[in-house]
Amino acid sequence: SLEKSALYFLSFDKNGSGELAGAEIKSLHAALVKAKLLKDDYDKFLHAIDTDGSGTISFEEFIAWMDEKGKSSFLRR
Repeated sequence: SLEKSALYFLSFDKNGSGELAGAEIKSLHAALVKAKLLKDDYDKFLHAIDTDGSGTISFEEFIAWMDEKGKSSFLRR
């Protein structure tokens, strides 16, 4: 659900900015790899998810990536 996706995203948004940057992105990447939802290295992951090239991940980018990759079902558990 969108609510679970939001809660998951916010669990990595440590400074409450509404975007993930730097260490927050690295934490998200590590969690996705650990959960076996991702095999890509960090740079490939960032390039795929950061569609506007800002160097940060917005909630919208996160949701779009999760939906595109069919990963949203992971959050429905």
